Amino acid sequence: MKIIGGGALRDALCREVQRLSLQNDVAFLDHLDEREVSKFYKQSDIFLFTGIISADGDRDGIPNVIPEAMSHGLLVLASNRAGSSEAFIDRESGFSLDPYCKDEWVDILNQYYLFSYQFEGMRKSAWSRAQSHFSSEVNCKKLKNLFL
Repeated sequence: MKIIGGGALRDALCREVQRLSLQNDVAFLDHLDEREVSKFYKQSDIFLFTGIISADGDRDGIPNVIPEAMSHGLLVLASNRAGSSEAFIDRESGFSLDPYCKDEWVDILNQYYLFSYQFEGMRKSAWSRAQSHFSSEVNCKKLKNLFL
């Protein structure tokens, strides 16, 4: 597993990886440019976004990485906190999950591992939703039509 990005939880996550002896299975890559991130999307099947509302109230709205993952046809599992799941329709084009309840995340990942074909419709729905709701070309045309 590769974790791209940083944040306030990075040090705690690194300690947890060491505590669980997962150093050979988990790598932290810090910030990468868009071109490098795109390479990871193309090599992936699933995208997990576990964002939460921080103690000081900081939160993401719709993080760009979620529509980006959807536009690459990835199965999206995202936190139901702080608006990240507003990018998709729960259980139609992604999964909106409680980041503090790992069992449902693990169950979905196990189901995907065993029966990935059962998720193809959801991945296609995510791709379609990304094209219709987050495409700059589509949205610019909609905006232009408002002024005509």
